[in-house]
Amino acid sequence: MKAGTQKRPDRCGDFPREDEIWRIVPVKPPVVRRQCPGCRAGLFESTGKFRVNANKGRLDVWLIYSCVRCKRTWNMEILERTDTRKISEQERKGFQENDGETALRSACDSRLLQRNRAEALWKTMEYQVERSPWRKMGAEKDGPKERSVRTCAVALQNEYHLPVRIGKLLAGELGLSRKALEALAESGRLILPEGWTLRTKPGEGALQKHAVLLFLLSESDGNQITVGKEKYLYDY
Repeated sequence: MKAGTQKRPDRCGDFPREDEIWRIVPVKPPVVRRQCPGCRAGLFESTGKFRVNANKGRLDVWLIYSCVRCKRTWNMEILERTDTRKISEQERKGFQENDGETALRSACDSRLLQRNRAEALWKTMEYQVERSPWRKMGAEKDGPKERSVRTCAVALQNEYHLPVRIGKLLAGELGLSRKALEALAESGRLILPEGWTLRTKPGEGALQKHAVLLFLLSESDGNQITVGKEKYLYDY
């Protein structure tokens, strides 16, 4: 599976100045491939709306898709004859009120798509990275100590299990080329989780939600980092 389109931030070479959390969030769900009986175009996109049927304490829920060409609809099954007592009030309300977040999560759920025999075209998905400070328990109260090498940890949160290649994600956020990222990793200044490479997709396999990367930056770098013959500016 190919990853989707990353909404690039309005900055270039933005290395983390401190420990950060990077939350990968979908903006637009992937288009799905499924044969359309109306025009045979075979491509459907989510309408963001649900069809809900409640009967005798049981709930059926579908997410409604629309053919990109003829607009014929197809319903992707979310729940089938499910006991309403097993569904939270918040989740049931999300289905009944066509909550955008609930629809987005459903449309990005690879297990639901597979169960409905729909192929997700992940390259059509749009996503963004929300960055925030990472305040860890037990942090130094007297401020950081002086050191020649500054270590910045980045915690990746991929709660939607999006199959985004880590190299592409870092390139978009840091403004680096693939060659530069490889050089950082080879030099030990970029440390990936055990078993990972720049081609790893955190959303696949065990559906890992949380992983930590480390950047080792020297104070002698000033406000730029040099990789081979290239120099990249960043806030320090």
